[in-house]
Amino acid sequence: MSDEKPTPWGQTTAGVLVIQGVLGPVVGGAVGVFLTLWLTQPDKLDLLVLARVGLAGACLVFLILSVSLRRLRSLVWGNVRRLFGWIGGLRITTRARRLALERSGYNARDGEVSAARKQSPRPAWRVSYRDGDDFVYVHNSGYWVQDVVVRADPDLFEFAGGASEGFIAGQLGDNVRGSSSGKQIPGRLTRKGASEGVRFQFSWTDQNGDRQPETSGEGLASEAALPPQRRRPPVRPTWQIGRPKQNPGKDVLVLANGAEGFVGKDVVIDADPSFFTFILKRELGDLAGIGILRFAGRPTEAGRVLGVTFTVTYLDANDEECTDHVPAEFGLGF
Repeated sequence: MSDEKPTPWGQTTAGVLVIQGVLGPVVGGAVGVFLTLWLTQPDKLDLLVLARVGLAGACLVFLILSVSLRRLRSLVWGNVRRLFGWIGGLRITTRARRLALERSGYNARDGEVSAARKQSPRPAWRVSYRDGDDFVYVHNSGYWVQDVVVRADPDLFEFAGGASEGFIAGQLGDNVRGSSSGKQIPGRLTRKGASEGVRFQFSWTDQNGDRQPETSGEGLASEAALPPQRRRPPVRPTWQIGRPKQNPGKDVLVLANGAEGFVGKDVVIDADPSFFTFILKRELGDLAGIGILRFAGRPTEAGRVLGVTFTVTYLDANDEECTDHVPAEFGLGF
């Protein structure tokens, strides 16, 4: 490495020319004029003019140095350039234009807020149902939401208590990836809903406190479809009419089924009044599997002679109405 030190500016060619060719004559001339006037014509010496001339000379010397010295040039002319750049960036505006700019800023911010709301954490809906349940299960496998309202076509799904919609209060779901939360909505599928499926609609409060999908509008998934339920092949009953073996009573009869796996809802028994007179209920309720349903009545004279054909109606496992005809013989001694 070289140990040579950089040459001072005053010893360079440019420095010598500036000092000896410019600064020296200017400063020397100014000092000579001042001394001459002060010694020969002191009464004509105007200090104000002298101060102005001195200031002008000092400015000229500073200007020459600011051009000649690199550091001073960068300091002075760099700031001058930045000053003119700042002045050039100023814009003269009116009140109307200023208000328009403010509105434009507000609109831009409002657009950003709306976009953020539309991109709020979203739920992912699913509905499940098990045959025979008096509720559907609403699942959310997306981000948590609050105060969920559930709606459906009343021809396809009947909410409990005759309500027009279901409601899940509080939080449903969480922000854990892959997890799922669910809660019950009481109600039952209608026969049409079971055969055709049901589409449920949801509305909720998101994590920003906005009601959805009203805030985001179209494009936000807010429905879930429950597919048609698979039909089960119904088990046909084997009806018989007779007297009960236990706790027999006067005019007490039973409708007995011997087919295992049978499901009958809202069982009703009836007969031609010319052949049989009912004393007690004909609406017998539900029957599942092997069992009996009690009713009371007595055959007429024609029924004892010719027998009675009872009509049994019920809803099977697919909620379809069925009608069976069950003959019974009573005899003259009944």
